[in-house]
Amino acid sequence: MLQALLVLVACACFSPREVAAQTGPSATFGLSLSDLQAVVQQALDLPALQQYYPVDANNTLQPVNIVQLPLAMPAGLTLTKGGSPVNFIAITPAQFSNLAVDAYAMFRSIEASGTGVSVRFNYFYKAADNSPHTASVALQYQQDATGWHVVNSTVNDSAL
Repeated sequence: MLQALLVLVACACFSPREVAAQTGPSATFGLSLSDLQAVVQQALDLPALQQYYPVDANNTLQPVNIVQLPLAMPAGLTLTKGGSPVNFIAITPAQFSNLAVDAYAMFRSIEASGTGVSVRFNYFYKAADNSPHTASVALQYQQDATGWHVVNSTVNDSAL
């Protein structure tokens, strides 16, 4: 039941047109692979998001998962969290109900414009009481001579 609820909420966020328009194994969303890697890594490292990542009984961070829907990250993107590689889970909308992880990110949009980038994603997880939640994240980046920097971020947590 919980998995079905997560599926309905996650899939309801995206229209079929949005999914079709934003997926593709070679898409880097108008950024170089290294810039995309920097932007997505900073998104995962956002301080306000850290409280939602699951830990085990020893307080060790569990693997972080990115579901490749509706956006598919390009091959060669290397991300880490807690010293471990981030897992990329490639699925189709039809396979989503069989997703066997409790916490995952789903990137909704990555849009580059000049020296700015906007990123939107949802992070689905279970709260301390085991109830399903989502953190909706919106980020604005600016690039300067030293790299990409988050200049605005919002994280809205809600129960599903």
